[in-house]
Amino acid sequence: MKKRVYLVMNFKTKSHYLIRAFQNRGVQLRVNGIPHRLRSIVHYPHFGSFLWNLLKVIRSIYISLIVKQCETIIVLDDTASAVFIAIFVQMLHKSNHVILLNMIDNLSGSKFKTVLYRLAFKRLLCSVNNEELINLYHSVYNIPKEQFFIQPDTIDDFGMKILREGKDNTDEGYIFTGGNSYRDWELFLKVVKALPQYQFVGVAAKPSFPKGSLPQNLMMYFDVPGEKFLSLLRHCRIGYIPINVKTQGGQIVVYELSLYHKPVVTTDSYAIKSIINNGENGYLVKIGDVKSSVNAIESLMENNSIRTDFGQRIFNKVSKLTTDYFCDLLFKFMHAKNIDI
Repeated sequence: MKKRVYLVMNFKTKSHYLIRAFQNRGVQLRVNGIPHRLRSIVHYPHFGSFLWNLLKVIRSIYISLIVKQCETIIVLDDTASAVFIAIFVQMLHKSNHVILLNMIDNLSGSKFKTVLYRLAFKRLLCSVNNEELINLYHSVYNIPKEQFFIQPDTIDDFGMKILREGKDNTDEGYIFTGGNSYRDWELFLKVVKALPQYQFVGVAAKPSFPKGSLPQNLMMYFDVPGEKFLSLLRHCRIGYIPINVKTQGGQIVVYELSLYHKPVVTTDSYAIKSIINNGENGYLVKIGDVKSSVNAIESLMENNSIRTDFGQRIFNKVSKLTTDYFCDLLFKFMHAKNIDI
């Protein structure tokens, strides 16, 4: 009998390699993904986040109703949906295992969220990048440690395509910053102003970027297509990814930079430590701190040998995180838990 998995993703069109990796291991797979065009809901003025979360709740109810008893539910990079699904399948007295791959949380620690987590984690298993995150979530939410397992992220479609396409990544001398989740744009602007000798290129969602005039050494792009984003990223000299949370954020852009051999300066968060060792293959800087960001950027921009060394070291580490490697680790864990997937 074939193993059966119901795979839940934010965007169905972005994980062809991961889907193929599951199928190549004899898994009978059903996939649920939100149409990418609906992602713009989150940017609606005043009530965008509410609508986006409401959509996730409705989808979670739907999935809980239609999932078959023989299917293991695996949720990729979507903590809210995994929590709701785990709660709803219990309410419906279904026995499905629910697995969240890559728990992401901003540590708000609200009573409502804590109650939801306690209900969900009666059924939910989830992966994190390292032991520190297990201890952190256990401390903040009192989630039993045995509900967690350590699993690195995968470079998924975006990374596999970079590896296979081998596009030109000529250094055009600027510092690149881009992305959406938990970006510290206020800090970014302060750092740009503190380093007038360097050219910066930024890519952001317009509603999340601070209003006001831009420094002369900054070129900003807003709401650009993915291919344009990657084109700007791959021609930078280094990447600077400041985030405003201590847990995780910005990993996908860090991975993209790494796969183009670009050295990275980013905020010292719990999750990124599984990829970047400070001073060995990149620089980790204090959250919200201008001085440490400026020092790290100057160190890279002024030393070609360090840039080359860091770029190669981070590439070697990240390029191993293929979808096949990801699935092998996941299946090994599931078999250890006696979950037949």
